[in-house]
Amino acid sequence: MSNHPISGIANQVKIVIWDLDETFWKGTLSEEGITPIAEHTDMVRALVDRGIMCSICSKNDFDTAKAKLEELGIWDMFVFPHIDWTPKGQAINTMLERMGLRAENALFLDDNHLNLEEATFFNEGIMCVDANLDLTGILDLPQLKGKDDRKHSRLDQYRVMEGKFAEMKSSGLSNEDFLR
Repeated sequence: MSNHPISGIANQVKIVIWDLDETFWKGTLSEEGITPIAEHTDMVRALVDRGIMCSICSKNDFDTAKAKLEELGIWDMFVFPHIDWTPKGQAINTMLERMGLRAENALFLDDNHLNLEEATFFNEGIMCVDANLDLTGILDLPQLKGKDDRKHSRLDQYRVMEGKFAEMKSSGLSNEDFLR
């Protein structure tokens, strides 16, 4: 496995951040439509079963993307998704901050090299992989071994964090005021 085309995954992975168009699925949601990639759906489920979280950073319409992911039966496996038309580098930074994770433990998958470079610029130490590469075998890497979490306790923890963040946002309080 040392000849695996995916290099640059040096650290323990705690979160995999997926781009959607031409990465998680084939095609572009806002244009010609998409073709699901079953292996990627299976990969998300396997990662969450290992306690490795999955998120999304995609330039798309939120409601359309959410509806497609619900149709695929996979929406509930993602935490802190960022789906809008803003730049990805700072969005990933904010996402990791809200989740209390370090960039060194994040893996970003995207088919666009400019998005990968931007992610690296705003998130020092993040591991980026060009999604044009063959991603099969990525689950065999020791950095993505995780721990048995088929009960999804980590997923549940991040769901609670997500809920608290949404509550804070809707309350209009600052982080400190909300926590107080």
